Amino acid sequence: PDPSAAGGRWALADRNADGSLDRSEAAALPRLAQHFERIDRNRDQRVDRDELREAWRLVSARRDLGQAWAR
Repeated sequence: PDPSAAGGRWALADRNADGSLDRSEAAALPRLAQHFERIDRNRDQRVDRDELREAWRLVSARRDLGQAWAR
């Protein structure tokens, strides 16, 4: 996944334009909302772009590792 591809959706969800999403804003992005607690690494009840990028990095790394084992 590419975090920059979600930029437009993020901007629409970030209703107060503070650069992060609270749980109610995250509801506009169902996959983020589904994993909100895991993505919110600092437990401040908000997900910022750095937390989202890190989550995508971890998901990509796990997928790559799984593909490597399948070879």
